[in-house]
Order: sequence, then C-alpha cells, then structure tokens
Amino acid sequence: LHGKDVSVKMAACEAVGEEAWTYDETSRTLQILKGSCLERHEKMLSLAACAPASPLQRWSYDARQHRYRQGEWCLAVAQAQTDGAAVGAEPCGSEYIQEWALPASMLRTPVLTCETRNDHGYITVSGVPGRSLENVGKGVTWEGFVTKPRAFQQALGMRPKD
Repeated sequence: LHGKDVSVKMAACEAVGEEAWTYDETSRTLQILKGSCLERHEKMLSLAACAPASPLQRWSYDARQHRYRQGEWCLAVAQAQTDGAAVGAEPCGSEYIQEWALPASMLRTPVLTCETRNDHGYITVSGVPGRSLENVGKGVTWEGFVTKPRAFQQALGMRPKD
C-alpha cells in the first residue's frame, strides 16, 4: 500500500519508508510512516494523523480469512497486481480482493537502531527481506557516548537522566 495525499494505492513493496505498513494490535491501527494511519470514509481510504480513539482508524485483523475489517467493511483492492490500483473498502464477502497478508516482520515489535551518520529514518536489514530497523539517530548530532542512550530514551518516551 502506498498513500499519497487523500487516496491510497497499490505499489511495489520495499517495506521501508512510505511503503512500510504495520498493524498495531494494541491501538488496532494500520500505520505508515511514523504517525500516519489508514482511515476509512465509506468506500474511500485516506491517511490521517494517528488518533487511536477514532473509529475511522480502528481495524481488526482476521488471521483466519486474512482480512482487515471495520465492522462489515473490509480493506479491498480490485487489481492487486496493478501498480497504482486504488485501495478502498467493500462490504465483507468471500472475494480474494479482500485478502491481505503483511509479512510476519511487519506484525512484530519494531527494532530500533541509532546511527547518527545515516539520515534515513529506516535502514534495511541485509539478508532479511522485508525487515528494516527504525533509526532513532536520524538528525541527531553526535555529542559523545551519551548520544545514543539519549536518542533511545527519547524514542521510547523516557526522560533522560542528567
């Protein structure tokens, strides 16, 4: 899935950056790029700032049928193999166009790294297809050996001790 402006479209997946979708089982949101979530408006989908309390962003995943649902509505794409095909929502049924499988790596807890010399938010893990590290060192200035622990603390929402 690839979100641009208001519409959501299919694209070749590299599982990094704006193609790295994750499903958060706690908030029940489909997230892309830190802070953006998939939102349903009838049959149309869009991206919005994550607001886990919003019913428009709460999805359940049916692992048996491989479907993302909001009540009787399911995430669907009519032309799954077509780059640029529109992704939307349809009443849930038995159609294969409603079957989704995020790689297991996308359903796991994110793995963090701190590389201050790399300006990318995500770094691909060599030899592990579809897996990337979230770089909490992006944009952080090196200030000695305290730099990395502070970056991890900030990323985890912890307050650094002085």
